Amino acid sequence: MRRILFTATALIGFALLSVPYALTQATTGSFLGTVTDSSGAVVVNATVKAKNQATGLEQSSSTNSSGYTLWNLPPGTYTISVAKDGFKNVTQPDVLLLIDQKLRLDFSLAPGAASETVTVTTEAPLLQTETVETGDVIQSRQILDLPLNGRNFLQLARLTPGVAGGGGGNTSNLAVNGQREFANSIMIDGIETTSNRNNDNSLSPSVDAVEEFKVVTSAYPAEYGHAAGGVVSIQTKAGTNGLHGSAYEFFRPNNTTANSYTFEGPPVPSGLKHHNFGGTLGGPIKKDKLFFFGSYEGFRLRDLFAFPIGVPPANMINYLPNGDVDLSGLLDPILPAAPNSFPAM
Repeated sequence: MRRILFTATALIGFALLSVPYALTQATTGSFLGTVTDSSGAVVVNATVKAKNQATGLEQSSSTNSSGYTLWNLPPGTYTISVAKDGFKNVTQPDVLLLIDQKLRLDFSLAPGAASETVTVTTEAPLLQTETVETGDVIQSRQILDLPLNGRNFLQLARLTPGVAGGGGGNTSNLAVNGQREFANSIMIDGIETTSNRNNDNSLSPSVDAVEEFKVVTSAYPAEYGHAAGGVVSIQTKAGTNGLHGSAYEFFRPNNTTANSYTFEGPPVPSGLKHHNFGGTLGGPIKKDKLFFFGSYEGFRLRDLFAFPIGVPPANMINYLPNGDVDLSGLLDPILPAAPNSFPAM
């Protein structure tokens, strides 16, 4: 009985956790387009299938007079295939789908046997024509290769036109099209992580755990209508059919830092020791069905500070009998307050 209750509770918990992800489309992408024959006529009831090359995820759809649409696909590299009786099969491999992208792929079928396959080698169009929103996608290679101060990947959002550094009021610190940093919305895996107080990013995954993120600066759809500035959608990494991971440590020893300057006496050697370390690991639990991914990041900082503060003389420490402090040792004595020179009202 306990096993049944535990299993039921776990299933309900997983279902509740999946609801926010199911209701949002902030991180998933879509394929859409039309399928025609050699004369240019629209082909209906053709099967269009998309298969993720890393996880084996498949989704298929049948075409109609308007074409086809494959919804809610996670970012990744896909193989797209089109099949219809009386026509040769068409396959287009290595199609990269970015976060929240509506990628249009049109296909033309040639008459022939279904056993024949035509492989399309042309690249997907780079111009986004299905939405009017403006922005940019920062991909994994940019996140890992470009220098970051403090390993804050949101700094790379400033590569997007219209995005600049904010006033420093929160950790995201992004001013989009002249708006303050408090006007932005930040989501991780489709879930809002913007704090209620400062519109700050309340959760920041490790740089090595981020797959890519998208910065939308204007004309975004109504689902993001609560943000007056920009919308940042972050997609974290996930497990695949292949075991993958990373390990890192960034070490800043004290012999590479400048001495601490003091106004009295010689400079003091810096005591700074900065360690930033961690790793990621992902892989399959059951091929094409179930995967795992985890990350860890640690931070250790030791530093010494020198303050040019002298010790006051004894007569300024001990109180006088009347409770005052003897300030006669000051170079510039404190003058009594001037009488009020304003006329009485």
